[in-house]
Amino acid sequence: MRAGSDFLPVPHAVLAGMFGRRPQADILHMWACGAFQVIPIIGTPQAITFTAGFLLSTHGPGLVRDLFVTAELAAPGGASELKYGFKDAQNWTGSRALGYRFSIVSNDAFKLAPGAIIEPVFLSFRLQPPFQSALHLIISYGHRDSPTTLTEVLIAPGELQTKYDLYFADRTTEAEMEFMTAVTGGLLTAPD
Repeated sequence: MRAGSDFLPVPHAVLAGMFGRRPQADILHMWACGAFQVIPIIGTPQAITFTAGFLLSTHGPGLVRDLFVTAELAAPGGASELKYGFKDAQNWTGSRALGYRFSIVSNDAFKLAPGAIIEPVFLSFRLQPPFQSALHLIISYGHRDSPTTLTEVLIAPGELQTKYDLYFADRTTEAEMEFMTAVTGGLLTAPD
């Protein structure tokens, strides 16, 4: 490719554009955590509660359209709960099934600029022993012009009990962050 008085190798994005394929933006996920709280319950183990926002971030050229998020969530049993909610319902259409699955797609008019960050869904955790089954999160996401990305967290009951016990042995902000990082598979921000 000629650039001024020089000849340079043609970048992949330019070649793709010459053959009718526009450069595609990448989309990545992150987590943003809310306040971490311990709920004392007389006669039973204490419950840990927190909320984690599932964030999507765009990188690269071009607008992102037709975003989607699909998830299947399984709490570890007993008194533990795992719920989801939507902060931006006006820009998304979706469905829920069986109380633990959901799928959402952005509305036709919704677009993301390069570098944008959105929070289409959040998860509310209430974790209280005994943990009878695995904590399991399967979340897939993408957009019209991207491949689907899958993120999965699977924590066996014994491993979750160990993480729970380690938190109560330390009870610092760092221990809170370690616990939330383990449960979500990664965090963006610290609790308020």
